[in-house]
Amino acid sequence: MLNESDKNLASKPDRREFFRVSCDAIIEIKPITEHTPGQPASLKDLFALSQLFNLRAEMATLDLEANHLIRQASENDKNIGQFLQVINQKVDLLAHILLENQQIDGKEAATRINISEGGISTSYPSGFEKGAMVGVRVNLLPDRLGLLVPCRVRACQRINSESLYQLSLEFEKPEQPVRQIIARFLAKEQRRQLAKRQFQAD
Repeated sequence: MLNESDKNLASKPDRREFFRVSCDAIIEIKPITEHTPGQPASLKDLFALSQLFNLRAEMATLDLEANHLIRQASENDKNIGQFLQVINQKVDLLAHILLENQQIDGKEAATRINISEGGISTSYPSGFEKGAMVGVRVNLLPDRLGLLVPCRVRACQRINSESLYQLSLEFEKPEQPVRQIIARFLAKEQRRQLAKRQFQAD
């Protein structure tokens, strides 16, 4: 069943219901002022991005490209495809080992978010006007996927007795690589959570 935040994200008749997962993330949200002279040329200009964030984002994009090429190679030669898949997994494992030894963008605290291919629901210290455009910088944990994505505020409500706002954000024309990265993360996180529930049930 969709909660109130999910209904806001899935209110349009032509929008399918998205599969959603809850996960930890480091998130930063900033307003985008539309049609204003001197506004940022890109989302990267909104945020002070660390070198580690940029490296993680580049790794995610390269991983998409690598998997696409591996699938093409497998169609021509299954053995070569399997070999390339093993090499890719080794490189990916090495990258994760190196990232484990790095701090997560300083001392930023993680928060719990709810994410789908359509958008994000999260609590946040700042409120934004409904319908406003915002830029979102998010690191999806535990994979530490770094993403920059434009969003539109679909709902913003003050949380009682807390200095927080509950936000429902809809992705606004995200780039195709970002869509694919989010879709892959959702599928992986679903498998992870299913395996955890099965382990706890045993």
